[in-house]
Amino acid sequence: MMKNKTLTFLLIPLYFGVAWLFPWEEIQIDSTISVAYLWDFLFFILVSFLLGSKPKLAFSKNILIRIPIIIAMSSLCIAITHYAKLDAPFRYLEHLALQIIFLGPLFEEVVYRHGIYEILNKLNLKKNFQYFLGAMLFSLGHAQALLFLSHDFHAFIYFQLVYTFFLGWVCIKARERTGSVFEPIILHMIFNYLFWLAISKELI
Repeated sequence: MMKNKTLTFLLIPLYFGVAWLFPWEEIQIDSTISVAYLWDFLFFILVSFLLGSKPKLAFSKNILIRIPIIIAMSSLCIAITHYAKLDAPFRYLEHLALQIIFLGPLFEEVVYRHGIYEILNKLNLKKNFQYFLGAMLFSLGHAQALLFLSHDFHAFIYFQLVYTFFLGWVCIKARERTGSVFEPIILHMIFNYLFWLAISKELI
């Protein structure tokens, strides 16, 4: 088990360095399903091995409180996207339901609410700062889209950086309260499901 705090912290820039700088486009298959998910999975395995942490599948009764919060957050984000006429790139993805409802939440949560959460937890930070940093890193993870998407989508991506911070905060709290990555995955899936529904109804 890795005990050196500096080495533990360096796992975070390692994740972002590989995710952002590796030439994924050179090995990308003819699909909008990103091969970078492979790195997300490997990072999850790496952190689990080095920190001796295993994901747990559990949820608490407080999920009945957090689900309405997630529904309200997602509905508000959809309304802002619609009325501000922000051009979201989601509709251009193939197998949209698979990507936005299942793959995105699953891989993002095992990276951020398992991998990066465990790293920050091992640094013995104050809880509120840990939540803030975890939510900020989750938000930052979506900024990569600014590097390869058309400028037509940048306004939405900037908005996405804001709402993913708050989504990240709710999911981190769920992770902390349950000790499990399962509930954050469910909450993230519900949030994204409503976006998928809005896209299907051509609301955004």
